[in-house]
Amino acid sequence: MGDGSFDVYPVVELLADIGYTGPIGVQCYNIPGDPFIYLKKSRATWEKWKQQYACTPNKLTETEQQEGWQLLFDGKSVEQWKGVNLDSFPTSGWKVLNGNLIAKAAYGDESGNGGDILTKKKFGQFILKWDWLMETKGGNSGVKYFVQEGIGDNTAYGYGLEYQILDDNNHEWMLNGKMQPNDYHTMGALYELYPASADKRPSPLGLWNTSMIVCEGSRVEHWLNGYKIVEYDRTSDDFKEKIAQSKFRDIPDYGTFATGHILLQDHGSTVQYRNLKIKELP
Repeated sequence: MGDGSFDVYPVVELLADIGYTGPIGVQCYNIPGDPFIYLKKSRATWEKWKQQYACTPNKLTETEQQEGWQLLFDGKSVEQWKGVNLDSFPTSGWKVLNGNLIAKAAYGDESGNGGDILTKKKFGQFILKWDWLMETKGGNSGVKYFVQEGIGDNTAYGYGLEYQILDDNNHEWMLNGKMQPNDYHTMGALYELYPASADKRPSPLGLWNTSMIVCEGSRVEHWLNGYKIVEYDRTSDDFKEKIAQSKFRDIPDYGTFATGHILLQDHGSTVQYRNLKIKELP
């Protein structure tokens, strides 16, 4: 193959998704440096992947149970979810299939199919983690938190802070120059307010990613595939100024509520969710 880099993880993930259970090996030659250091790092990485794929999706491990984690989706029931400004779950636009909670494509029309869904329960301080897979090329979705219903004119819209989920490279805004790489509309960003780190490492389109949001005190972090990509303070002057300059400036108390719902966005793209887990913090 010559010189260059090769991302092994998507290959491992693809093999796992199709049910492959045999050995996997990677060869490389003439790498500068101490081979024993590389071997130690490689073994640690393979062990991490082994543990990850040994876990049954949508189940709490014994350690997670002891630490107080809760499942928001068990792979079968949507009992903990409802539509925005509705009392029940949408009758169309979302489905549960093979243990995944799936928003179905609606040709890019935001909330044009089943609409956004949110947890019936509100949360304050928490750690939220989940897996997601974008199917639609150029697709768009998001996970919102501290979401409020009924504070804006759009009754189909849940207003809250958003962890952006996007196929950056193929999105129409990126292709036509309306969006720049790593601006505050791209994947992992706090939508409209803070960009994600340029070092973010998303999986290729069609493969699973693992994300996490940490809300502790006034501090908030966004994580992607094991790396922190956003950090901000909800009480800072910088945060308040960014809201004042954003399209949410006229929404009362936007982003400052002490508690709110968790929301999965229907933005017209097919996106799958699983392993939705939350740990409430004191």
